[in-house]
Amino acid sequence: MGEETERIAPRQSPAKEKLIGAAVKAVREKGFSATSVDDLCREAGVTKGDFFHHFPTKVDLGIAAAEAWKRHANELFGRAPYMAEEDPLDRLLGYLEYRRDMLDGPICEFTCLVVTKLSFYPGLSGLPKRFSIPGTRP
Repeated sequence: MGEETERIAPRQSPAKEKLIGAAVKAVREKGFSATSVDDLCREAGVTKGDFFHHFPTKVDLGIAAAEAWKRHANELFGRAPYMAEEDPLDRLLGYLEYRRDMLDGPICEFTCLVVTKLSFYPGLSGLPKRFSIPGTRP
């Protein structure tokens, strides 16, 4: 998990960083509602005290994980090769090829955190309204 955490969560307190990385991993593997605070603490290697010091609720951690995921996705897609294409059709085809090439390994390695979270926990509120990919239109 260490490498995934470092790529997704910006530098902050080690416990908070570990919790955000654990949340991203757990949500992508089994969904938001199926992940308990105990699961998150165990995955992150922190105590419940650490958890509640940084996040008043699991939803607050979910929001922080979604924001970290947005930064990660914007960076990943923003520097993708298809972004250099001038022609809109070439850019679209390049995007599809880029996404196809990501489909390797377990499903949780290439799923979108936000869509996974929302599909398992439709009552989640407070998420930023727009998770955009650079170079696409809203």
